[in-house]
Amino acid sequence: MLIQDRLKKGKERLDTALEAITLLCEPLSRQRRTRTYSLFLRQYGNTSDLDEREPQRAALYKATVALVRAYANIADEMDLAGYGGAESARIKEQMDHYCCS
Repeated sequence: MLIQDRLKKGKERLDTALEAITLLCEPLSRQRRTRTYSLFLRQYGNTSDLDEREPQRAALYKATVALVRAYANIADEMDLAGYGGAESARIKEQMDHYCCS
């Protein structure tokens, strides 16, 4: 019973973290996406951007940490948590995109 509760809560946290980071990064059009998200970074030579974009950058860091922790907690038990093979692969791709690119 405890394992099922842990996995259920872990699945909820992972789903919530994925939704949060997706919503945060969604405003970026496909054309503007690069290896780094320019919305969160300062433009080269423009120091005022650093302070202006601090809230977005802090939100991105917080969302990324939440996603990494949620994924790490159930990564080895994705099938037991209720994710199918295709869904697990999709989540792994999202992890690579948001956390490793």
